[in-house]
Amino acid sequence: MENNIIEIVKLRIAKSNDDIYRYAELVSDLEFLREQNPQLFHTKELSERYDEIWMKLEILNACALSEWEECGRPKNFDEIWKEKYIKDAQNLLQELIVFMSEA
Repeated sequence: MENNIIEIVKLRIAKSNDDIYRYAELVSDLEFLREQNPQLFHTKELSERYDEIWMKLEILNACALSEWEECGRPKNFDEIWKEKYIKDAQNLLQELIVFMSEA
């Protein structure tokens, strides 16, 4: 996989799991990574594996955003994010980094 794209994603990940807003933005951007860079996942298996990881990221994102909305869209959702979601977000983002490094 192209190292420059991996490095860009790693930088975005490093800045994106601290709060729900950055995480949501990253997940949204990652949705189109494969389409924008078709050379990254040059086999069906790689594409499918990327889709699986992205779907897990999106499910976590949807759960967190749903709770954020249920709480009245507070500007400070950090406590809930850190209590309930950040560990899973970090694990999934690490899974993505490993996958992209090996692909």
